[in-house]
Amino acid sequence: MRIYSCFILLFFSTICAATTYTFNTSGDYSDTSNWDTYPGEYVENGDTLLILEDININVILDIYDGVVLFESNVDEVTMSYVTFWFDSLLKIEANYLELTIHGHLYFDGGIAEYPNLFIVSITNFGDGIHGGNIFAYGPSIEYYNIGTQGSPFFIDFDGYFINEGTILVEFGSLYLDCSLELSYGTIEGYSPFEIIQQGGSIAQSCSNCTSTTDNCTSVTITNADIKGEWIIE
Repeated sequence: MRIYSCFILLFFSTICAATTYTFNTSGDYSDTSNWDTYPGEYVENGDTLLILEDININVILDIYDGVVLFESNVDEVTMSYVTFWFDSLLKIEANYLELTIHGHLYFDGGIAEYPNLFIVSITNFGDGIHGGNIFAYGPSIEYYNIGTQGSPFFIDFDGYFINEGTILVEFGSLYLDCSLELSYGTIEGYSPFEIIQQGGSIAQSCSNCTSTTDNCTSVTITNADIKGEWIIE
């Protein structure tokens, strides 16, 4: 009597190579002629968007597990709604960047790298930067707010913030280390809050301007120069 043993080994191997999509010509993201291959509105599987020229990201763009790389020649970026998820990466090779936000720049687990960045100029018409301040360390920042910016952005922010829109205090306190120009903007909160100036300065340089602060329980000021009117309620 013979006994035969049969071993069948099945190997399945799926190799998914990451793809680099190159934006070659200044203009809109949605213009397919500006790309070597149009990447769509989702970046995943380790894919890279290589941006060689100034860009208007005029789509709702989600980066789930990929890289957005702004090369050194890029100094003007306009965006609608851009969200970095999970292990995604925003990398900026430029020394200077003008960033205009009409929707939001949101980080939910993604990170940013900017080894050469010295100056960032941000103009916000929308909901600003969420998920903390990605430019907290290193570059000098001037932020011109016409829309709404949430208070977590101010953690470790020591740049210059001009508020002609709304600063939304999402928790119980707004801690300031920056140079805050009140202009004719508003500071308000979901619930009663306090303002604590730990450093920097608060200014109302426009003698004809009125800034309002609503739902505020207390204000600690160490350095302020108010030439206009600052109403605190």
